[in-house]
Parts: sequence; C-alpha cells; structure tokens
Amino acid sequence: MGDNFEVPGLLPETSCTREDIYAEIRGALPKTDLVNPDALQVLSGQITAGDRLPFWRKYTVAHTALQLSSLSNNIQLFELPAGGVIHAFKVKHSTAFTGTSIMDYKLSLGISGTVNKFINGFDVDSAVAATNFEMAWAPFWYAQIPPTFVNTDNAIGGLTISAAYSQAEVTALRNACETLADDARAFRTAMAAMFAGIIGSESHNAATSIRLAATSVGANLNASTAGSVDVWVLWSLEF
Repeated sequence: MGDNFEVPGLLPETSCTREDIYAEIRGALPKTDLVNPDALQVLSGQITAGDRLPFWRKYTVAHTALQLSSLSNNIQLFELPAGGVIHAFKVKHSTAFTGTSIMDYKLSLGISGTVNKFINGFDVDSAVAATNFEMAWAPFWYAQIPPTFVNTDNAIGGLTISAAYSQAEVTALRNACETLADDARAFRTAMAAMFAGIIGSESHNAATSIRLAATSVGANLNASTAGSVDVWVLWSLEF
C-alpha cells in the first residue's frame, strides 16, 4: 500500500487493534500521480472532483458588487471555459437586499445579451428562509409553457355523435382533434426551449461570461445598504 498510497503513519508494533487498522485505511489517500487530475484531484488531503467531472461551485456576491447609478446592472459571475457544460443552477440569498427607497430587488442569471436565460427575476428583497431559493429550471417552466390551452376540458368528449352521424359532426370532431394537436405541439416546443436554455454547452470554441443581473424599483442600485447572495453552479468540462 505504501507504493501507491499516502499514509498518515505506521501501525503500532504491538497491541494493534481493529480500530488502529480502520483508522489507517480511512487515512490512506492515493498518491497525486496515480489519479487523473482532470477527473479527480488530491487537494489538502482530500479527494475532490476535477474540472472534467460535474461538481457544484459556489459564488458569493455582496450587494456592493452590483451597485450602479441605474435601475439595472449585470456583472460577470464566472467565465465558463470553452466546451464547458452547464447542468444546473441554484440561487439563495443569505441577507435580504435592502436600501433607502428600494421597493423591489430582483436577480437574474444568464449570459451577455440574455441575462435572464437561466434564472429570471428571483426576488432577493424577500425574507431569508431555508426554503426561499430558486432552481434553474423553475422559471423556464412557468415562462415558456403556454398559460392556457386552446382546447378546453371535455371539448372532444362532449361532442355529439348521432347513431347516424352527419358530416358536420365528423368535421367538428376533426377540428377539435386539430386544436388538441396544436396544444400538444406548443407544449413540446415549450419543453424543448426550457431544456435547451438550461442544460448544455454555450460554446465549444470560446469561453462564455456567465452574468448575474440586478434590477431595482424605486431607487437606483447604488442605494442598496445590505444584501448577499450565493449562487451554486453545477458545471463540467468535456473530456
């Protein structure tokens, strides 16, 4: 084991207990040159995922980083390397964003030109709570799926079909089925847009700036006096 693993110490020469052996095994780490640093790394005595494997990275932003004499601003949260693959996002504030005359404060997450692509307008002036956070896919679910369908409940089942049905009755059934098909196509398009906007690679050839955007109501962003938010991003690089 000594050839392949870093060990914290030697076992007692006498009176070696089962607990001694377990402690030795738990403390054994593979030597750095035995692992692929792209997949696994040995850092500070711990094995951790490398850039090539998905793992959560945490970014903390204070209200001062977003201050500007304007009702809107966006800053770079991090730079996704070329070929980087985004898997998920989570936003949770640890201190409510407040300020003189600021009546509303929202944060979005996206890229340059589409700063709300991943998370759209999470309210960070609300009370901090264990369950008050936003995951990446929820805003797209509500924003992209049609709020109402053209077809209504029982529109097809309620159609009259006589024993000797008429051409008008068959035409009505055809039209109702076509309406239902239109709704199904709209639903499919919405779902495709939702997943395309959240999971995937932004660019295989160039780095992408992932942006955190702020908007305020009532006063400019530089009127803020408190606020801190944590953004977790699950991303990896392609092998």
